[in-house]
Amino acid sequence: MSILLKVIRDVAFKTVFNEVPASLTKQALVGQPLLRSEPNAYVTQTRGRYMDWVMWRDVKRRRLVAKYADQKLRVNGIRKNTIIPKVIQEIADKDMSAIPRDAHASRTVPRCVLTSKPRSTVHRHRIGRIQWRSLADYNKLSGITRACW
Repeated sequence: MSILLKVIRDVAFKTVFNEVPASLTKQALVGQPLLRSEPNAYVTQTRGRYMDWVMWRDVKRRRLVAKYADQKLRVNGIRKNTIIPKVIQEIADKDMSAIPRDAHASRTVPRCVLTSKPRSTVHRHRIGRIQWRSLADYNKLSGITRACW
């Protein structure tokens, strides 16, 4: 690479990455509110990992199920055991009532990871039926071909 190209590349890099726009300098931002109503070219809104709040709620429930699974299994075993004295079973009942309700596996809903639809999901792939069909039609799912004749 010639020296001229290196110099041009370095100058272009410095102007692109090192210069701060005047609107973002410390003096310009003093007294400005942190959140403005007008859109800013430097801040763009992006969607997070989850489609909607219902999907996020289900994810939190799944985390609770995983967190309390061992404890629930042990306490439930003590509760259901008829050989153990009633006093210990009552203590186990109180322990079970202290565990959050969302920690029960039946409160999770199998949702499509692409659209967050709760019904008609192909559980093996965690994708909705319609999404699964469109992906299978265009060979986007590895090893899957839809029945065609």
